[in-house]
Amino acid sequence: MRHVYLAAIAVTVFAIAAAMSVAALRPAATAAPTAAGAATEWPQFRGPNRDGVSAEKGLLQKWPDGGPPKVWTASGLGGSNGSVAVVNGTIFTIGSVRGKPALWALDEATGKPKWSAPIAEQNSGGGHSTPTVANGKVYGLSDKGDLACVDAAKGTVLWRKSYVADFDGKPSGFGGYSESVLVDEGKVICVPGSKAAAIVALKADTGEVAWKTEMPDSRPHWVYSSAVKAQVGGIPMYITLLAGGQGGVTAVHAKTGKVLWQYKKVYSGPYPIPNPVVQGDRVVVSTDGGWAVLQMMAAGRDAVTVTELKRHEGKELSNYWGGMVPVGDCIYFAQTRRPPEGYKPFPPACVTWAGQIRWIASEAPGGGENSAGCIYADGMLYFYYENGVIALVKADPNRYTLVSTFTIEGVGKDCRSHPAVANGKLYIRCKDKLHCFNIKAERK
Repeated sequence: MRHVYLAAIAVTVFAIAAAMSVAALRPAATAAPTAAGAATEWPQFRGPNRDGVSAEKGLLQKWPDGGPPKVWTASGLGGSNGSVAVVNGTIFTIGSVRGKPALWALDEATGKPKWSAPIAEQNSGGGHSTPTVANGKVYGLSDKGDLACVDAAKGTVLWRKSYVADFDGKPSGFGGYSESVLVDEGKVICVPGSKAAAIVALKADTGEVAWKTEMPDSRPHWVYSSAVKAQVGGIPMYITLLAGGQGGVTAVHAKTGKVLWQYKKVYSGPYPIPNPVVQGDRVVVSTDGGWAVLQMMAAGRDAVTVTELKRHEGKELSNYWGGMVPVGDCIYFAQTRRPPEGYKPFPPACVTWAGQIRWIASEAPGGGENSAGCIYADGMLYFYYENGVIALVKADPNRYTLVSTFTIEGVGKDCRSHPAVANGKLYIRCKDKLHCFNIKAERK
């Protein structure tokens, strides 16, 4: 079986690599860290910079047969497709307690609960977002749009807001709100998705409204994607992916909430899910409707223009929900659709920041089924498929190399959490269970 679909020639590869190296050094824009946390911690959705990248070193470069050693499994957390945040010896995740959505704090060493705190009093499915930890507080969102700020050490609820009651939002018919809020410069950036409050900044300490982005000509939309921060020409902004009548990649000014630019050509259907990824003045966005590279440019005071550099139709290149991981000159993810070449859906893929396909594997590794969450640490990519298959793949821009796989027993299907890496441990959440594996290499 052909293992890799190669879509590059040597001259183009070297030309693009050189161009992208220059682009990465442009002083016009930078992607900024968005939450506190040491390099070995994981303080929010998809890690320190919301891009699925860990700076941790000294990890296993190959797993034993059957996978890395399991440290513990925590059960009874309540149904969720959310992931975890790991800060100061505590793991934070969202689930439920007696049918009500709740934040959980678990001991990092043992997985035993430290506390649970109710996000809301109403019963629900729990939540499908990931907590955000910043400045001694943890912020969690339920599937019904209930946002709670909790003291990270004590589990005391400090304030609450409702996307529905306070901002006229509407939970989706598939999973409800799944956004993981962004905490930045004393503000909580959240996306209720309504006409009067498409995007909202709340004061992180009190929950008071700092600003709201109004989209009066749109209809309410469903929220799955999570915002990231960027800056171009000294203009700070938050970028997220909106659906419904507001559909498309949307950037708002970080100080005022004013819409700076939108791009709608990759939006398809009601489920735009993955975070945008940013490098310098470039933004890459994808849904199951396509994949695009955009370039931002400051255009005077508090104005930004955006240009499409490359776009692939969904049948050629797309990422449904598992997220994109930028490493060096390339972006890695699980490709969604089946193109004419005939490989099976959801194999690992590598694409440059210019939008050139370097490689796409011929099939999902280890019998993985459906889409996969993807993260990076210490030269390796971690893919977590919905049927419990975990794969370790080299982050190599030149070729696809599968190193190891294992399957978590009893997972079944529809596990759509993102993996997380912190302090030498790999965390895999599926529904009401959280699994912890030791991936730290032994010193010789």
